[in-house]
Amino acid sequence: DEKIPGVHIAFGHPYAEHTGANWISKTHIDCVGRDFDIWFDGEQVMRSGEFLV
Repeated sequence: DEKIPGVHIAFGHPYAEHTGANWISKTHIDCVGRDFDIWFDGEQVMRSGEFLV
């Protein structure tokens, strides 16, 4: 599920009609992970999949 808290990384087709990207791809693969620790600009914003901010 792409809406769970965590990390969502996509490879392939950028959906140019929504993003304005000037390239296309025949495929699109989503990778979703849970229980991540995430830091942004030196501040931890997620620990074990739970938001800290």
